[in-house]
Amino acid sequence: MKRIEYRGRYLRASRTGGAALRAQIRAGKVNVTANSTHGVRVSRRLFKGTQIALQNGRPVLRGRYQAGPLNINLSRSGLSASSKVGPGTVNWTRPLRSSATVAGINVRGRNALAVHAIYALISLLVLLVTATISLLTVLGIGLYRFALWTGSGLYGFSQWLVERYMYFRGSQARQKAVEYFAEQGISELLPPTGLAPALQQDLLQQILTNLAAGVYLESPTDSQQARVVERINAGVEAAGEEHFPGVVIGLYEALLDEYLASADDSERSQAFTDALQAVPVPNRLQEQLLMRFAKQGNIRLVPVAVE
Repeated sequence: MKRIEYRGRYLRASRTGGAALRAQIRAGKVNVTANSTHGVRVSRRLFKGTQIALQNGRPVLRGRYQAGPLNINLSRSGLSASSKVGPGTVNWTRPLRSSATVAGINVRGRNALAVHAIYALISLLVLLVTATISLLTVLGIGLYRFALWTGSGLYGFSQWLVERYMYFRGSQARQKAVEYFAEQGISELLPPTGLAPALQQDLLQQILTNLAAGVYLESPTDSQQARVVERINAGVEAAGEEHFPGVVIGLYEALLDEYLASADDSERSQAFTDALQAVPVPNRLQEQLLMRFAKQGNIRLVPVAVE
């Protein structure tokens, strides 16, 4: 029902209780209230939340306490516990004393319990929907991250397998070239030792950029480099097309062993960077040489996504 009332200092009026005059005075710790409808009430506070009174000579004991969300009421009939929930108040010990307000209309008793039941059902449905959405979101993010982790792991593993396969094929080609030269009684596969580091690095770069691309090496005449280049070209020519990759790999590895033995970490990194920049789009044989440079120089290769 709709509550219609007026509360003033000396007048109170409501739709159900009618109009009543009231006055209140305080004498020390005692309150005296006179009401034209309910008579005279004398009351005094015992301690916080507890009051005793005489209402027209009848003793009254009242208490109002709070424990978290629970409101506890004390009266002559005993204790009752209630809570403010959604549309009103639910009395847990005396459910028929519950109340609710819907669109400004106050209802009590069973009607209030029905309103609270509908409110609880709607709240439960909202909670279930929210929890489901949150759970699906967490599962989706988890599955997405798991898929990324799994994909990254599989990609890295496949790259490792490809690298190992290419390295194995290159080693096979080099071994066949060595055996071929041994059968032919030729020793041109290995370059002379004791070359200067600058000459070693220059030969490594030429083998990577020129020889691995099918172009013979060139150098100034009448120099130490010219004699080394002639020996390398002669070995490549003697090997023929069948053993060409193995000869190139064998020459590159031999020069790398001697160069890396005398180079520090910074020099190795710089030389490898220069090699990468010299062949921005390497062929398969050049990839083999770069892979051997990284392996023998203890340089870690990290795949980078191409946008």
